[in-house]
Amino acid sequence: MRILFVEDESALSDAAVPVLVAGGFTVDVVDTLADAMSAESVFPYDAVLLDRHLPDGDGLHLLRDLRKRKRHMPVIVMSAVRADLADRIHGLEGGADDYMVKPLVPTELYARLKAVLRRPGQLEDAELHLGGLSYDTVCRQVRIDGEAVSLARRETDVLECLVRAAGRVVSRGYLEEAIYGFNEDVSNNAIDVSMHRLRCILKSRSARVQIETVRGLGYILREAPAHV
Repeated sequence: MRILFVEDESALSDAAVPVLVAGGFTVDVVDTLADAMSAESVFPYDAVLLDRHLPDGDGLHLLRDLRKRKRHMPVIVMSAVRADLADRIHGLEGGADDYMVKPLVPTELYARLKAVLRRPGQLEDAELHLGGLSYDTVCRQVRIDGEAVSLARRETDVLECLVRAAGRVVSRGYLEEAIYGFNEDVSNNAIDVSMHRLRCILKSRSARVQIETVRGLGYILREAPAHV
């Protein structure tokens, strides 16, 4: 899952991002309202962590804009300047899924994020299935024929993209955008390496799914044909 972290306090984002990344999230960090609106306009984030007191305005402007455009991803508002009860209520009534008062503990922020992603309105596609493969998008748990399979973070990221689009071609460009944050360097063969490892794991587990390469277009995850 990819999240947008809108925060101008580098100490907070520097402390929180490693915790979020370790939990399986791809994180894009921006520090102004304008950059947040620009980022959100080009990528469908799964959640937003939103500071209220930004250099160029109140983060609630972004929240109201998201809800006006029927963008229903979870938004956690963070605030130190406007931390009284009335403002917290105002933020929640404005469409926030949670409201946290600074200073924040990164592990609590991670836990709150996981909690809002587990809510009923967010669970429509929480568990995805294809053949004997199942993938829990919240817990990032992979199972093949009911047995848990341990994957490295990047292989899990690739699998999530493929299983969400099962039966459709996923381009290399989309994989790179979905898996790597704005500030991450991506080697030319990074996707190839992750794809090779994932294919080896699926084959070793006799998974009834297969990853096909569509030359010039990308990759597609299909249910493997039954052997007669």
